[in-house]
Amino acid sequence: KTKKGHRNFPAKIHLMISEVRNNDVITWMPHGRAFKVQNKEALVARVIPNYFVCGKYDSFTRQLNGWGFRRLYQCGPDAGCFYHECFLRDLPELTCMIRRVPPNQGKSIPHAAGEPNFYTISEKFPVPPPDMKRKQIVRESIQPILPPLKRKAAPSRQMSVPTKPTISAPQIINGRSASEPAVSRSPLEGDDRLLNAKPAGAI
Repeated sequence: KTKKGHRNFPAKIHLMISEVRNNDVITWMPHGRAFKVQNKEALVARVIPNYFVCGKYDSFTRQLNGWGFRRLYQCGPDAGCFYHECFLRDLPELTCMIRRVPPNQGKSIPHAAGEPNFYTISEKFPVPPPDMKRKQIVRESIQPILPPLKRKAAPSRQMSVPTKPTISAPQIINGRSASEPAVSRSPLEGDDRLLNAKPAGAI
């Protein structure tokens, strides 16, 4: 099984090249798609022992070939550099995609004319500068954390159904409705009726 991405050989190489203290021995090229060994003796004696066990430079290059790294034979500043499609500056998370090459695949024949020109490629697809990710982390850390906006609830579109008015039965008090106005009578109204009444049998 393949080792975890953050522990495999390409991940250790990526860390070794990215540390500034090693840039006088091994360093990224300006386009960030390849790296160059500037001092083979110092690489084996001073740098490599801090990351893994390897006593010879030939063993180091053999490990690179076993993980699919290729050497550039073209003329120019990239001559002698090593590269891999998933080995880019400041993107160590891509190293988990690098797998060991199956054995008995044979040795690749150098073909300088068919090698990629990383300077031309970087003009259209540049690798992020080394400090861009660092600036992004700082910018995100100083950005104030604002509370989430509260949205007002949308008004309900349900139509209200009018209710029928309730009609209460009239209350009857002393033979008349409570809604009818009371008729005031004079206290002598009953006596007048008695005075005007004629006795029975009178002519």
